[in-house]
Amino acid sequence: MSAKPVSSGGKLRLTDSNKALMEATAAAVGGVVSTVLFYPLDTAKTRYQLSQKEVFIDKNARTDAGTLSILLSIVRREGVWALYRGVHL
Repeated sequence: MSAKPVSSGGKLRLTDSNKALMEATAAAVGGVVSTVLFYPLDTAKTRYQLSQKEVFIDKNARTDAGTLSILLSIVRREGVWALYRGVHL
């Protein structure tokens, strides 16, 4: 069986195996993009929640800081990769 696209009337039509491959690739890319964009926001949320409790280690952290302020603080103090600490690949 051939995995090449089938031509019908000048238009390309995907075979079932190509369609499945495209869908799997789209799902994988979507997962990577989602992790890259949203994991730092989850990190900021966690840091904010911890800053509201007594157990937070950094006593100098502002408790009224916004998301962007928290993200910038993490990057300045710990580096960009701290935003992704704990991501499992």
